[in-house]
Amino acid sequence: LTGGYVIKIDRGYEGFMSHYRPAGGRYASIYYQFHDPEMEDLAPKQRKFVEEYIDAFEAAMNGAGFANPETGYAKYIDADSFVDHFLLNELCKNVDAYRLSAFFHKDRDSRGGKLCAGPVWDMDLATGNANYYGAEDTENWQIDNLSTLYEALSDQSQPPVFWRKLVHEPSFARRIRDRWTELRSGVLKTDRVIALINSMADTLGEAKERNFEIWSGPGEGGEGWWPVPAVFYTFTTYRQEVDYLTWWVGKRLSWMDAHAEGLATEVEDGTTRVKPSGFELMQNRPNPFNPSTAISYSLPEPASVTVEVFDLFGKRAALFGGHDEKPGMHTVQWNALAVSPGVYVYRITAGRFQEAKKCVLMK
Repeated sequence: LTGGYVIKIDRGYEGFMSHYRPAGGRYASIYYQFHDPEMEDLAPKQRKFVEEYIDAFEAAMNGAGFANPETGYAKYIDADSFVDHFLLNELCKNVDAYRLSAFFHKDRDSRGGKLCAGPVWDMDLATGNANYYGAEDTENWQIDNLSTLYEALSDQSQPPVFWRKLVHEPSFARRIRDRWTELRSGVLKTDRVIALINSMADTLGEAKERNFEIWSGPGEGGEGWWPVPAVFYTFTTYRQEVDYLTWWVGKRLSWMDAHAEGLATEVEDGTTRVKPSGFELMQNRPNPFNPSTAISYSLPEPASVTVEVFDLFGKRAALFGGHDEKPGMHTVQWNALAVSPGVYVYRITAGRFQEAKKCVLMK
C-alpha cells in the first residue's frame, strides 16, 4: 500500500487535482497522474493513499511552518532528490520543467517511503532550444520564469506552487548551494561537461546525415517546426550547432556558480528580500577555480562593504566595493586571469565585521 508508485504532472486530467492553484495563474489546475502502475491497475485504497500523501505534503508546504524539520516538507519528501531535480532542470533551463513530464516516485515506507523527485525527463526543449519563457537566455532561474510568465500567456500547464517556495527556503537553498558545489568539483566540471557534449556529437556523426535528409530545418514556427531562437537560423553546419551548445552550457554553468548562493535571499513571491540573521562570508564558488569565482556575503543591516583578495605574501590582487550596501545577500565575481595560480585569501570588511577565507586558483 505505502509504496512502489511513479506519479507525474502532465497534460491530461486522469488522476487527482491539487487543492492549490499553481504559482502563475488563477485559473489553471495541477493534476497528478498515476504513471506506473496506471490508475486502472490500482486498488481504490492505493489511489486514496497516494492522493492523501500528496495532499498532506502540499498542505504542509502551504502552511506557516512549512520549513519545520519535523512537521514541514522534510516529513514528506526526500529533499536531496528534489535538489538534484531542480539543479539538472535549471542547468538546462528546461522549458517544460516542473510542469510537463514531471515525475515523482515513492517507495514503500519500509524502504524510506518519502516522495522523491524524478526521474528527470523531457529535455527536448532545453539548453537554449526554445524561444519562450526565457528559455534561450543563460541567466535567471527557470522556476522563476515559469512561475511568473504564465498568467499573461494563458498557459494551462504550470508548475505546482510548492516548487518556488521550496527552492527559496533558506535551509533548502543551502542544500542546493552545497550540492552544486559538490557537482561542480566532479561530474559537472566545465571541461567534463564540454567533453561529454563533444563525444556525443562525434557518436552521432553518422546519424546526423540521416537526420538532415528528413529534417533540414529549422523552419518557421507553426509550420511543423517548434519555435526556436533566431540564432538557430544562422547555422549552416552541424558543428556550429554543437559549438553553440557548448557555449550556451558554459555560460549557464558560470551564471549558476554566481547565483546559487542567492536563492535563500528571496521569499516565495520573488519580490521581498529575506533579512539575514547575521553577517556572513561564504566560501567562494567554485573552489578551486579557473579563471573566475563568485564570492558571496550576507548583511543583516546596511553597511559600507569592501572585499579584498590577497596572495600569501600580503599583496592585494583584487578590490571590490567601498560603498554602502543594503541588507541581504550580495555577490562579487573575481576574474583572476591577470594573476598567477596559487592560494589566495579574500577578506570582507562590513562596518565592524571582518572575516577572511582561503581560495585556490588553478591554471
